[in-house]
Formats: sequence, structure tokens, C-alpha cells
Amino acid sequence: MKNILSKIPKILIISILVSNISLAQKDSTMETIVIREQVNPFNALGSSVDLKVSETLKYPGVFFDPARLAMAKAGVVNDNDQANGLSIRGNSPDALQWRLEGVEILNPNHLSNAANWNNSPATASGGVNMLSTQMLGTSSLLMGGYAAEYGNVQSGVMDMRLRAGATDRHRFVAQLGLVGIDLAAEGPLSNNKKLTYSSNYRYSTVGLLSKLGVDFGDEKTAFQDLGIHLNYVGKKNWGAKAFYIKGNSTNMYRADLQKDSLVSIRQLSNLDFRQKNQIIGFSANGKVTENGSWKLSSVLSGNDFRNEQVNYQATPILKMDSTSSLRKHHLWSSTLSFSKKTEDHEFKTGAFYESQFYKNIEFSGWDIDWPLRRNLARKGIFFDAIYHDFSKKWDIQYGAQFDKYNSVTNFGKKELTRWAFLPRLAMSYRCNKKNTVILSTSKSRRAILGDFITLNISESSINTLQWKYEFSQNNKLTTELFYQRGKGFFQNLSALHYWWTITQNADNHGVATRFEQNFDNGNFINANATWFRSTFKHEDKKWYSTKYDGRFSSNLVFGKQWQRKENRTLGINCNLFFNGGQRDMPIDLEQSQINNETRYQDAPYYSLQLKHYFRSDLRVYRTIKKKHYTATLSLDIQNVTNQQNVSFQYYDAIQKGIVSRYQTGLVPILNYRVEF
Repeated sequence: MKNILSKIPKILIISILVSNISLAQKDSTMETIVIREQVNPFNALGSSVDLKVSETLKYPGVFFDPARLAMAKAGVVNDNDQANGLSIRGNSPDALQWRLEGVEILNPNHLSNAANWNNSPATASGGVNMLSTQMLGTSSLLMGGYAAEYGNVQSGVMDMRLRAGATDRHRFVAQLGLVGIDLAAEGPLSNNKKLTYSSNYRYSTVGLLSKLGVDFGDEKTAFQDLGIHLNYVGKKNWGAKAFYIKGNSTNMYRADLQKDSLVSIRQLSNLDFRQKNQIIGFSANGKVTENGSWKLSSVLSGNDFRNEQVNYQATPILKMDSTSSLRKHHLWSSTLSFSKKTEDHEFKTGAFYESQFYKNIEFSGWDIDWPLRRNLARKGIFFDAIYHDFSKKWDIQYGAQFDKYNSVTNFGKKELTRWAFLPRLAMSYRCNKKNTVILSTSKSRRAILGDFITLNISESSINTLQWKYEFSQNNKLTTELFYQRGKGFFQNLSALHYWWTITQNADNHGVATRFEQNFDNGNFINANATWFRSTFKHEDKKWYSTKYDGRFSSNLVFGKQWQRKENRTLGINCNLFFNGGQRDMPIDLEQSQINNETRYQDAPYYSLQLKHYFRSDLRVYRTIKKKHYTATLSLDIQNVTNQQNVSFQYYDAIQKGIVSRYQTGLVPILNYRVEF
């Protein structure tokens, strides 16, 4: 395993979180005020869910990561416990788009090789999110009904926003936990408190313990990151922010060449994976009229990878081959928009430009096998509007995006697409105070930037019909029908070899329902279930299940608190997952034994469905509130039943048979948190 989660059962990590918060007590009677942070008002009619920082502190097993928190939402399935890859409504996790401060960025995760057998970096997932929760505000996961400004989309969008620093005084945070050791600070930088900062430095706990002499076996993992965010609010209705996030991670595995201890072919490879991530950007906004405002955002993100592998044969133990690859991927994204709001209309329009550089060079021994360089540009304009009728019953959102791609490779391959018209429409009807019906449709396309000489673009339309019923302000039921049809989808053909193919047509459809209830005393219960099909049409004109056609997913998370004394609270939170098993291609044992490596049958794609997935996470905590501080002692246990969930299967040349690779087992984490 390439993720730090696989190592934690050997130790218990004690987490200390110190948050500098000061409160003054005063008895008074006030009306209830509900504050909701909305990431983007133009997604109010779409299929989106908010991912709050408070939930990352409450849900067990999410490790302060909004992507892992999203796994508890309807229609979202994690493809492997070792990483935060999100399969949304049957789509590939590599099709997820990450955004920061309103523009697209590259994969912001450390250890993007986590859960990949051949150590290759994933496109949109990893073991740990580089952006610390200390700096993030409310994130949003979009799954359909996209506003017009969202482009280059296939499966979903993880939209993250940075939180402004405190304006009253300096605050400091020190945290020791499973994810890492955090040192954070925030506060004002000017006397008028218009300029604030927030910063965070993190070093992996496992990496530090390794340097202190703790033995984690043949595999070593480490990462660190630094984030700085400056926010300025001007006097004349304008503001600006600048930010810089940098991180690096390493994952190394050394072959066990002792013949007597060989039990798996995995032990006959040296793996060395190194990754560097950088994000730098700024945004500015201001008012031009009483109801009109503008915003400019520009972000440069980059991922650099170095991947080396040496393979040995078992009998006799000899070096067979060595491979290495160097990959660089940089993306510059910029958006300029203008928005205006009146009593019955909201309007937004803008232009965007994105420029990508992709370079991948693979070596075998001393020979260069596959050099590929690509420059890809995307530009366009968009407009979006929401109309509120006078009866306050109807909301109608309409808009469109126009975009085009331009690609150039080192092989002299130049491709320029035509301008595409991508319309968006959503209608919301409030039947009464409790019932709302929302119908949405959106068309989008996405450039598939893999190791392909020819530029591949997926096209899809996503249609949803949603019904919301509010029993009360904190008690809601939502049911949604979804249908996605498109062509040119990016499909992962094998977890073992990481093969890819471009489908001719794809069809994802199903129904998702979720129930949410939050109580004023801190108790809560959220439940969801999704039934879906995910299929694609291959070159033989036949329809097959995709790798992520699990047919169903479900989640139940709940929490209960007991007030022992006026200042003492005892609580328990539980998170249960039960999902349909992912699919794989059946292995041809006879041919695998002849070739001494995994060979697949000539059966239809993904005709083999793995066992269904079940996982239960538990969190038990005790909170003591004093005059000057609040202390919480908690124990989180991921996969408390130590369920063996199959990740994939392969032919093992040592065992001479088909072997299953399993996901993460039981992971205990002891935490201690103090706020003062």
C-alpha cells in the first residue's frame, strides 16, 4: 500500500489541536439567526452539496479532507480507501475537476500514486489533500445542473474557497494527528484590520516518526506543505487576495530479495515516487455600480512527478528491467466576470482563458521509449441569469458557455476545435413552503489530457429532476433522478496496468435520495442511497458496464451527545458505507501461468463484479468546557470491523494463482483537542 493509512494500525497517533478562540459570556434573548455560506449563488438550482469545515471535524474517518467528506454524500463512491478518488454517479474518479477561488486547478493532492499498482500518478486524487482545513472555508461538490461559468466538465466539480484570516487578533493553531503536524497562524496585518493573513505548515506524522527511527517495513511515505493566504478589504467596495501553496511528497518501496521470505510478486520491485505541487494565484473584486460588481481570478498550478521502478525475477533472483518516467503538468487559469443583481434578476457574464503544458518522458533502461509534449489552450465566454417571478414561486436559470480548444504536440500534431455552444437551463418551482421541484439540463465537454497524440474531447449532457421536501429548517428529504448521456468518455480499463480507452458512447442514469436531520442539541442523522447504471458502448457496438458500475451505494452517518454536567459532553458518531462492488475484467489463469503475468479472458469488459463494499467508522469523544478553554478527547476508528474489501485481483507469479488486493483495514486514531 502506498498510503499512510496502511501503516497506522501499528501505532496510535495522538492528535493535539490548539485553536485560539476567546468568547465573552452574556445572557440575553435574541431571535434565531441562521447564517449560510453559499459558494456560488448561480449553483442554487443545480445538483450541489456544501462541504462544511465543521463536518470535517465531526464525521469520523474524513481526515480533515473535503473530498473524503464528500464520500458520505448521495451518488459519490470512493474507488479505494488509500486515496480520495471520487466516482460520481458512475463516472471515473479521474474525470473530477478541482477548482480554487473560482478557476480550475490541477490535482491538489499529495501522493497521487496512492492505490495505483504500477505507481502511476492519478489525474484527480491522492492520499492527502495539500490544502489544509486550517485555510479552507466551505467547499462545494457539484454533480449536475452546472452554472454557465463551469466548463471542461465530465463527472463533477470540487469547488474550494480559502477562508479569510481573523480580523480581531492573532490566532494560532498547533495540531498533531494522523494526517500530519500542523502549525498555523492567522490575524490582522494592519491597524485598520483591512489586511489579514492565514498560513499553515504541515509535515506528515509518519514521515517524522520514520526519521525518529520507527520502522514501518519496506515502504516509506512522507509529505509536507506550506500555505500562505493574504486578504485585503478596501474602503471603496473593492478587495483582493493572494495565495501560495507548495508541497512535496515521496513514496518508496524496497524489494525483499530474500528468497525464503517471498510470498508475493509485489516484493520483487523497487519503487521510487517523488512529487512536487505548487499553486500561486490572486483574485480581485469590486463594485462598479450599486448593484453591479466585477471579479478577476488568475491561478497557476503545477505538478511534477518522477517515477522509477526496478523489477526482479523470482527464480533465480535477477534484475529483469528498469523503467522511469518524468512528468510535468502546468495549468494557468484566468477568469474575468461581471455580475449584477436586481429585485427579480441576477445576471453574470465573463470570459476565461486556460493554458496547459504537459510533458511525459518514459525511459526503459537508457532508451527513451515515449517522449510526449503538448500545449493545450482553452478560451471562451459565458453568460448566466436567474429570473425570480413576482409570485415568488418560480426561479428560472438560463445561460450558455462558448469555448474552443487549441492543441499542439511535439509530433507536429496541431488541432483546433470549433467554437462549441453549451447551453444550461434550470427551473425551480416552489409548490408550497415545504415542497420544491427543480428541473435542470446542461451540456458540457472536457479535454482528455492523457498520453494520446490526438486530442480527445468528451461531450455529455446531464439532466436532473429533483424534489425537495423540508419538514423543518433542519429536517429535509431530497430525491433526484439523473441521466447523463455522452461520448468520448475517459474509462480506466484496469487497476493493475492502468490502461485507458476512449469510449464511443456512455450512459449513466439512476435515482439518488438523501435525508438530513440536525438537532439543536448537537445530535444529527444523515442517510442517503443511490441506485444507478454506468455503461459504455465500445468499438464492437455493444454496451458494457464500466469499471464503476456498482449498481448501488448507500451511507448512514449519525451522532449522539449526552450532557453529563453543565460543562461536560459525551458523544459518539458513526459513519456506515455499503456500496455495490466495483467491476474488473476476469483473469485467464491458464494464459497467465504460461506468460507468468496477468492475462485477461476474452470475456465482455467488466463482466466480473467484486464483492460488495462495507465499512464502518466510529468516533467517540468527551468534551470539557471551562471558562478559558474547551478540551476534547476523541478516538476515531476507521473500518472498525476490519472488513476485508477487495480492491482488485491479479495473477501472482510467486503464488502461481489469482490473488486479491484488499483495501485499508482497521485504523485507530487517538485525538486530543484544546481550544482557548
